[in-house]
Amino acid sequence: MQYEMPIAFKKACRNLGQDIVANSDIALALDPMARIAEVALTGIELSDAEKIRDYLSQVLKAPLSLSDINDLWHSTPAEVYFHRPDDVMRFLQALYERLSVPPYVAD
Repeated sequence: MQYEMPIAFKKACRNLGQDIVANSDIALALDPMARIAEVALTGIELSDAEKIRDYLSQVLKAPLSLSDINDLWHSTPAEVYFHRPDDVMRFLQALYERLSVPPYVAD
């Protein structure tokens, strides 16, 4: 894949650990991917949020194969394992959507 992963995205991924569901209300959430996206953004500065959003915009528009998606996710420092590449894409989409509304963008 030709897009360089920004450090800001790696910071967000570091917020995700295998115990994320056990230690939160994610299992109770209507949209677990949206809740995981919220956890990923814990402590992320607005300037980093913009970098992450720009990166995800490129990634989500790219024609990625299942192998590309897996490679992308496995190259992050996240400790969360998604069983299917489409779950990775659902998470990335949820993260992008969260970064596309306030407080991460102006009203």
